Amino acid sequence: MIKKKGVLGGNGSCNSFGSSSTINGNEVSFKNVFSTKMYCEQVQQIENKLLGSLEKVTRYEIKDKSLFLYKDKELLLEFAAAEEIKSTE
Repeated sequence: MIKKKGVLGGNGSCNSFGSSSTINGNEVSFKNVFSTKMYCEQVQQIENKLLGSLEKVTRYEIKDKSLFLYKDKELLLEFAAAEEIKSTE
């Protein structure tokens, strides 16, 4: 995900998406979420859940290398940092 002041953007595996964002302390909101409209059968349900959940988010927490997005006390989404890929060269 790319975050600039007031903007969120990324790729949900199949489609690119974006929204406006507001962050105040640990409160966060994503409004006007939009995406391209390609259909990818293997990931479409997951991507729909991701995009649908973003507009419900009200706060976040960062623990270790994970980002947790909540609607009040309900955990909606969890993101973990990718493991580093070590080159064998």
